[in-house]
Amino acid sequence: MTAVFLEIPQTVADDPGAPYAVLPIPYERTVTFGKGTALGPAAILDASQQLEDFDEERAKLHGLQQATLNVLEDFDEDEK
Repeated sequence: MTAVFLEIPQTVADDPGAPYAVLPIPYERTVTFGKGTALGPAAILDASQQLEDFDEERAKLHGLQQATLNVLEDFDEDEK
C-alpha cells in the first residue's frame, strides 16, 4: 500500500474530486552540495502520519479531504 498524506483512508486519498491534492516530487536537479532532497516527499508523507485529525473543541474528526497523487518517478530523466 502506498503512503498517503495524513494517513487518511485510501478511498479518500484516491478521490479525484477532492478539493486538494498532494503531489510528491523527488526533485534533485538544482542540488549543489550532496544529494538527499529526493527523499523529502517520502519523509513528509511519513511524518504526516503523526498529525492529529481530531478536533478536541468540537469532539469530532476534521473530515479532511485531499487526494494523494502517485509519486512522479523519473522526474529528472529528461536531463540525463
